[in-house]
Parts: sequence; structure tokens; C-alpha cells
Amino acid sequence: MFSARGPRASPCRSAPRDRRVLVVDDHAFTRAAVASLLNREPGVRVCGRAGSVRMALAAVKRTRPDLVLTDLEMGDRSGLELVRRLHAERPELPVLVFSMHYGSIYADRVLRAGANGYVMKSEGPDRLLEAVRAALAGRAVGRVRRKGAGRKPRAAAACPAESARPRSTLQ
Repeated sequence: MFSARGPRASPCRSAPRDRRVLVVDDHAFTRAAVASLLNREPGVRVCGRAGSVRMALAAVKRTRPDLVLTDLEMGDRSGLELVRRLHAERPELPVLVFSMHYGSIYADRVLRAGANGYVMKSEGPDRLLEAVRAALAGRAVGRVRRKGAGRKPRAAAACPAESARPRSTLQ
């Protein structure tokens, strides 16, 4: 609103506080891209980025996010371990897992560990934004879209994020 004396604030409207999101991924490019996407979303601001579980735990204490968005596989430890630790230390803090791994086995594990949801990176930016908004609103996010419904799923010995076997750089 403007008056003859300049702009004036509406007495009935106050801007709600932006919801703060910590982005955790071991790939710097992914962290930057996701942060850019989230920072364009009204009411959402990235308060920090971390490239490892250790850095994420420190960033949670320092930045006090409203949501942690994390990858499942990290260089130093499993994202699943991060979910468990955050759930134990700050059970009120929503955690959303954003991973390349397809399948309900991964979603089930992160949800049992205390995450509020699981989104596959292949689902795209609109799905990620929808999941972030839902998690910030306190709703669970975790319906995994089933590829090849009717096919018998391949047996998975262990979640790659929990594997103690070192990963090669080139696969």
C-alpha cells in the first residue's frame, strides 16, 4: 500500500517465517541444485548444506532447521545412520530422504528409522517440492511408485547405504 507519505505496511498482514531446510548430499552439484530449487519456493529457505553425516550433525545444531533433506548414501557414513541419530536426538525434526535408489525396501528402512518420507531423485523437482511442503506441514511422505508392477522384484541382500563394502569411484 502507498499513501501520499510513502509505503505503509498493512496492519493485518505479517509475513510468516520462512521454513528452514538443511540439504545433505555428498555431491556438491546436487546440494547446489537442490538448494537453488528450494530457495525459489515461497516460504522455504535453505539454512545450510552438508556433504557428510558428520557435517550434517554439526549443521543441525548450528542452523536449527525445520527439515533435513538428506541423501541415503554418503561418503563417510550412511544417510540411514543420520536419520536414526536425528530421530534419537531430535525426534520432532522432520527428515526427508531423497535418493537415487528405487524400491520400497529403501523407503521402508528409512521410515522405520524415523524419517518422515522417501522420494526418489528420478521423480523430479515437482515431486521433491511437494514432498518438502508435505514434510514441513507434518505429513508423512513415502508412497513409492512401483516400476514394473507385476514383475518379481530382484532380491536385495542389503541396502547399499548400509554396506560396509567400499564403493569404487567408477561403476
